[in-house]
Amino acid sequence: MSASSHNKSRNTPVILLPGDRFFVRRITLVNGSPLPAQLELALETLSPFSLEQLFHGSVLSASRGHALVYAAYRRTFSNAEQEKWGEAQSVLPEFLYWAATKISRKESSAILFESSNHITAVAWDDACELPSLILSRAMSSSDDANETRAQLLAEVSKRTGIPVHKISTSQGNVTAESLDKVGLSLSGPNGQKATLPAAALTLADIRDKALLATRQSEQRHSTLLWRLFATSTAALALCILLEGGLWASRSLLASKQQQLADRTPEVQQIESAQALASRLEKMTAQQLRPFEMLAVVNSPRPASVEFLRVSTNGPRQLEIDAQTSDAGDLRNYENALRQTAGVEKVDIRDPRMRAGRTSFQLEVTFKPDWSHPGGSS
Repeated sequence: MSASSHNKSRNTPVILLPGDRFFVRRITLVNGSPLPAQLELALETLSPFSLEQLFHGSVLSASRGHALVYAAYRRTFSNAEQEKWGEAQSVLPEFLYWAATKISRKESSAILFESSNHITAVAWDDACELPSLILSRAMSSSDDANETRAQLLAEVSKRTGIPVHKISTSQGNVTAESLDKVGLSLSGPNGQKATLPAAALTLADIRDKALLATRQSEQRHSTLLWRLFATSTAALALCILLEGGLWASRSLLASKQQQLADRTPEVQQIESAQALASRLEKMTAQQLRPFEMLAVVNSPRPASVEFLRVSTNGPRQLEIDAQTSDAGDLRNYENALRQTAGVEKVDIRDPRMRAGRTSFQLEVTFKPDWSHPGGSS
């Protein structure tokens, strides 16, 4: 499967992106608190990057008590990929098929779904209808597929407690069948259909929410202009049949041309922004994988160690400001990191004790081949 797949409706395409680009979590929502603020806070807490550096979206449960949030670092998508999104009605990760699938569950369950060159593991529990866990990995060969399949089965079993032999498997591709006023119809394994409601599509779309709102406003405006144009065309035809109608039609056309001329500065601004983004991308020689690095250093972290700030220094180095309430855990954590597969070097700097807590700086350098390209962890 390519980096993105889409099916075109009669109006605009729907683009489905492979899930291995995304970091996915299900969160619990608090009644009475503003929804956008809760979703943004969750993403900022889970990600070492600001929201401006992410493409992100979310899907709410039927009770609005939970949400599935997902994000991808913007630079994981090339300018060429992003240019294809411009005319799309929706740009969504393909694993949303499983969030929209209606399955009756009385206990925990999980499935391993294989498409052309991706494997996605999905697990549910009885908290709500949204998946409790989604993991997606790319694969390039049959050997890679066998290894990836085994790793995902083990990780799903470890995280959910579901025995490996009870995890079902399925094959096929997720495609967008149709997009209408009801919502987006998706097709999955064995042609099974799932529908993502139209009201959920804006929140689920990974593109910038402010730009989406502007785009929707422009679409409504364009629709209005089209209707005005159609009306004007009918009036023009009538004017041709009537004496004196030619002057009125010329005035109307001049007005339309002026509207197009007024929009020229906006088009120039968009072209300038795209050119700037292209130049910035060329300055990046290597692709960062911050989510995977953060998952590796977080795995052996003792409960007493808290991360205060996380940043990257190149594609293989993670710098962390942290603190601990138990100084004994500091060396244990350092030793555990040194023994972690893929870690080349661990440095702990400037340990300071204050008010019963020890603050320190942690620098972790990964080996050049520490990880294969993949998705969320």
